[in-house]
Amino acid sequence: MREPEPAQGAQDSDVDFHRAVAAASGNDYLATMIGTVLEPLRLLIAAAFSRPGPVFGKMPEEARREHDVILQALLDKDPELARKAMEKHLVNAASRFGYDISVA
Repeated sequence: MREPEPAQGAQDSDVDFHRAVAAASGNDYLATMIGTVLEPLRLLIAAAFSRPGPVFGKMPEEARREHDVILQALLDKDPELARKAMEKHLVNAASRFGYDISVA
């Protein structure tokens, strides 16, 4: 069996993280929505993660750092920090793909 490409591994980890957080929330609607939204984006995420350069080349590492903050907030049982960290991550992720979903 062939080893996955680095971008593929990063993309799988990214999607898996979001699925795990949604599943841990106990909210079936959220878990279904995450699957519905993220599955079609797998190829886009993998393509973006595999592009070199000063912007795209940093995407997997930036996402991992943001995930670390979210995970730590969850482990610390700090829902307010977890919410704020996830909100920031979603805004940043959209921005990395060229979308502005800023929260007022």
